[in-house]
Amino acid sequence: MTVSNILVPIMRRWYVWAFLAAAVLDWILLTNGIVGHPFWVLAVFVALAVMGWVVESFRTVALATRRSLPPASAGARLLMLAGLIMVFGSGAINWLWSLQGYVVLKEREAMPLHGGAHLMAFESGPLSSEGSLDLTLQLEELTLVPTPEGGLHARSRLRIRGADGKVTVTDVSPRQIAPYGSLRFYQGAFGFAPRIVIVRGDDTVFDAVVPFMTQVHDRGAYLSFEEAFTIEDEGLEVWGGIDLSSLDEAFRGHAMLVVTVHRGGQQLGQGRLSIGHFAEIEDGYRIGFAGLERWSEIDFSRRNYRRQMVWGFGLFLVGLVAAAVNSGLTGRRSDSTG
Repeated sequence: MTVSNILVPIMRRWYVWAFLAAAVLDWILLTNGIVGHPFWVLAVFVALAVMGWVVESFRTVALATRRSLPPASAGARLLMLAGLIMVFGSGAINWLWSLQGYVVLKEREAMPLHGGAHLMAFESGPLSSEGSLDLTLQLEELTLVPTPEGGLHARSRLRIRGADGKVTVTDVSPRQIAPYGSLRFYQGAFGFAPRIVIVRGDDTVFDAVVPFMTQVHDRGAYLSFEEAFTIEDEGLEVWGGIDLSSLDEAFRGHAMLVVTVHRGGQQLGQGRLSIGHFAEIEDGYRIGFAGLERWSEIDFSRRNYRRQMVWGFGLFLVGLVAAAVNSGLTGRRSDSTG
């Protein structure tokens, strides 16, 4: 009994491989936009392929029971079939019921996730239910923690209120995931959000909280928080950044805003502002630093079964190795007999 003796009989039965081939082909056509049918058609192909492997598993057990297939060969075949069922079954579940997205929150800001109106991005699988998003997420506090390498990472304290009114408080960071029901929350990007005000005479031409993006330098050795934006009506190009040297090791204190303003390629002014202060620039403009907030990107996704996929692949390999070992032992017994 060789490896081919175990695999070939399986492959000869059309229900073992035909639906898998159809699922792979359909997935390629769908992802490349060649066909546009509903996604549930692909799910049916995968389900039929898994059912074929289940049928073949029962058939293998029946053959071993009737002693038509040696126990070692039957065991190897069952391991491979079980591995295939776990890999493709778990993968199908991950895709069909997938749910993922992210929201950007300022400190003490709360947002409902259900409906997706407040989400920056959202994707869901064909069979996913948004019922698990029937909750309100609040960022209680964002803490910036220095790292030994000289950089820093964020730790967000979340307050989650479910549809039943029950409140859960938990933390997320690059080193900590927060599970909540079938959801998993992760720490995404983070940064500062200064309130910048620009006036000209008695008119306020700009007054908004501007999220400054986190810029990573030297592979995470240090970070900076900066952003550039344009005020179309005035033709102003503004660049701003937070002077981190004005903050303590916990990144708190009296932050300084570094700002530069251009119009038509000409610099109107630049300098450093402390919170609550304004500065005169050219053409009658004044720019002010009216306040500073922090923001955090919170990513979420539905619980997945990647670990089961890895286990399934491991089972398949174990079955393949067992088939090879059994083949070698059978061959040696045949040689010694001859």
